[in-house]
Amino acid sequence: MLQTWILVAFSLAALMWARRGLWQMALLSLPGTIAHELSHLLVGTLFFAKPSSLSIVPRREGNTLVLGSVSFRNVGLMNGMFVAFAPLLLAPVGYLSILQAMESLQSQHLAHWGLWSVLAGNLFFSAMPSWQDFRVGFPSLLMYSIVGVVGAGLMGWLPV
Repeated sequence: MLQTWILVAFSLAALMWARRGLWQMALLSLPGTIAHELSHLLVGTLFFAKPSSLSIVPRREGNTLVLGSVSFRNVGLMNGMFVAFAPLLLAPVGYLSILQAMESLQSQHLAHWGLWSVLAGNLFFSAMPSWQDFRVGFPSLLMYSIVGVVGAGLMGWLPV
């Protein structure tokens, strides 16, 4: 359904526009911010990162807008990639929200269609790891990549 994709795109555009102001962004992206931070919290708990604090109160840090944060006491090479890139798990949930929006549109539930579409836009927007997430997760990602390539080479899975 083209209408749903257009509404999701509009939602994403509104979120990009709202980045100019702290409170516009905080209000428009609140569902996604909660989902983003909870994904870190859940995966951090599952991978023994020992979460120590959670915040969804927006704040400015220099030229950067921080919508939320989760702090951990035990993030390292073994779990850093999983904890840092946990928000990527929101993309499939966003897709499921689009499917729900399309179903709502077909059954003429326009309010549900709008809510599911805006939620999908929010989830896609929030699925992108932040720069802080990249900074925390990159060493672990690099280590797992090297181990994977070396392992594939040793198993003979790489062309020589």
